[in-house]
Amino acid sequence: MTLADIQNLFKLYKDSIEWNDKRKCWTYDFYHNDVRYQRKSKKWIKSKKYLAEESLLELCENLSTKTPISRMTFEEVFYEYLDFKVARKNTKIGDKRYYDNHVKSILGHLKISEIKVSHLVAFRKEITEKKKQDGSYYDNRSVQKMDSVVKQVFDYAENFDYIDKNLMRRMPPLKTNRPNSTFKRRYTKYEDVLKVLDYLNVPTYRAALAISLYTFMRPAEIFALDFGDDLGDRFTITKSWDSETKQLGPPKNNKERYVAIPHQLRVELDMYYDSLKLYDLQSDTPLIGVTERQSKSSIDKAIKNAISLANVPVFSWYDLRSTMITNMLRSGADAYIVAKNAGHNQAMTTDTYALVDIDEQKELVENMYDNLSSKK
Repeated sequence: MTLADIQNLFKLYKDSIEWNDKRKCWTYDFYHNDVRYQRKSKKWIKSKKYLAEESLLELCENLSTKTPISRMTFEEVFYEYLDFKVARKNTKIGDKRYYDNHVKSILGHLKISEIKVSHLVAFRKEITEKKKQDGSYYDNRSVQKMDSVVKQVFDYAENFDYIDKNLMRRMPPLKTNRPNSTFKRRYTKYEDVLKVLDYLNVPTYRAALAISLYTFMRPAEIFALDFGDDLGDRFTITKSWDSETKQLGPPKNNKERYVAIPHQLRVELDMYYDSLKLYDLQSDTPLIGVTERQSKSSIDKAIKNAISLANVPVFSWYDLRSTMITNMLRSGADAYIVAKNAGHNQAMTTDTYALVDIDEQKELVENMYDNLSSKK
């Protein structure tokens, strides 16, 4: 390929460089059909446009020799990917923990371009046979998360042309016969929460707990709400509040969604708004806190005191979320719709929140056999 060919190829794809507003970076698509090079490549340049043009030109020049191969180790690519990834702080901390504890010792030291299928097979065998300190095996969800970290790094390396082939795409889906982990959630009675609300004299605290009771929202999403997010019949969820860094970030899974406001919550919110008439409320004014954005920990103490005064069983914010999901499923709502409203990527995640009592299971089975007997 001559210099003129390279320049013509660059001109051909230069117009494909465009700004990706979601990722806040420049991106271009490149596809070249050649005996040495045939694939579609995406590159993201988190800086000025001229750097994206330089990157595209470099890629065109590489075609005149051979496909570039990265000499970076898997660990170096992982940390570069972690810096690039658009996610909440806690999500990145979780990814790093999975990498340090389960991936680093097996793949971290290897050059990412030299990793073979045999390495990935050995890695999967290691994580499926790995045991915890108590001697038990990791559950299915944890094993899949370990595997997912590796897959995401390979996807990143492919997008940035660090590797020619993404070997993780050749690997079959990983699944063990073990159950997913179960969270210790408690079913909370509706009337118990109403009693607690009566003991919350501070309007801000009462409004926060009411939103948690009547919606699927996570605590970080509740405290990220602004008055402009209240659309009358629904909340729009576009951000979450990190209580550690005191900063707003994207919602979990980077998914924006709407949550319906039932009339019971509408009454509570209207009462709350009436108590704020002295304030100059704008669309970007924090809904919970007004003058200063609150966090879950700042309200926990007041709720615990109210629970004690109401003399009801202790419950947490996520107990209310689990209760809401459970009630929706019991009422016959489609699991897919419930998952979307809860902000879950998969209905399988929603299953971990659903609480089924053993007496309820017994009643369902007995009713089933009673119905079968009556048909004979």
